[in-house]
Amino acid sequence: MYFYVFGNIVLKVVYSLKYNIEMILNDIAMLLINPMLYVFIALTILLVLKKKNNVLLIILTLYLYVISIPYTTNQLIARYWSVNDTYDSSGTYDAAVVMAGVTDANLYIANHFPFYVPESHVFNANSIERIWAGVYFVKNGFAKTLLFGQWTLKTYNEGEVVKKYALNLGLKEEQLYLYGPVHRTIDEAKGVKRLNSQKTFKKLLLITSDSHMRRSLAMFKKQGLTPDVFSTNKHGTHVDFLSFLPTAAALESTNMYLYEIVGYVLYYILGDL
Repeated sequence: MYFYVFGNIVLKVVYSLKYNIEMILNDIAMLLINPMLYVFIALTILLVLKKKNNVLLIILTLYLYVISIPYTTNQLIARYWSVNDTYDSSGTYDAAVVMAGVTDANLYIANHFPFYVPESHVFNANSIERIWAGVYFVKNGFAKTLLFGQWTLKTYNEGEVVKKYALNLGLKEEQLYLYGPVHRTIDEAKGVKRLNSQKTFKKLLLITSDSHMRRSLAMFKKQGLTPDVFSTNKHGTHVDFLSFLPTAAALESTNMYLYEIVGYVLYYILGDL
């Protein structure tokens, strides 16, 4: 009996050690394939080999480091750029307005899809969460209608693809209304305003990605609309060692936020928000 118990304990310890070793090796592998790691190694070598301090190179290295770590996006930019949700689940919204730009438009324009891809599949962008949220609110009775702009790029009309996708997710055809055409965020705000004057949506819920919400909401308010808001694609707030490790994904995320910030400033100058 004692040998049996002791044997089980030994096996559990061995399996636990094996699992931990595998996790450590996986973390090391992920670190070694991180392309940003080698960029900073190269910059560090350049700084060491320089006989004189190169102030410009130091500044460039620090700048690149700051904009390429997850902490910058998740804890700094997102915290101060995000808009707090005002979604109220106690009532029913006349319409949930979902902002466009949720699919891979360039892929649809190329119109070259592998034969094995199901017809119901949607080639989506990360912002596809917007549609999931909109469909959820309508299907569960928190909103009566889902409004989506017919965003067009060259020959591609995203509205038609999104409509098919939303119906596949269980939305009824009468619960979805496509308005437009639209090309920019300001077109969506103006389109909802025109639609609102015809159908009178007294209570609106604006749904878009966390990084895109501040600019979108400002444009809707400029049109005299005062929707409640619900943001998707929110960044996590967990902080650990990896939060300070430069990655290409974090660099791309910072670029996305900078795009929104610059866009906000430009549209403010143009008087659209």
